[in-house]
Amino acid sequence: VIYPWAVTLQYGQKIFNWENFGDDLCNISNCRKLISLFDVFNEEKEKHENWSTDLFFLYDTHWNEKGHDIVAKSLLEEIF
Repeated sequence: VIYPWAVTLQYGQKIFNWENFGDDLCNISNCRKLISLFDVFNEEKEKHENWSTDLFFLYDTHWNEKGHDIVAKSLLEEIF
């Protein structure tokens, strides 16, 4: 599972692309599946002006309740 931090959502992946890195790592290790949460977090960013504080604790990289809810629902959809 890979997911973006708020700073990645804010500034993008021009310097380092986590999605490409995850794909490469998955290919090297022959993983069964890579679950990327970048799309779902980017969707939230596009929909809501206050996306950062909607999803993350203020000045923190950790998800708040809504961020955890999005991750849990996404993982349940992917796994089951």
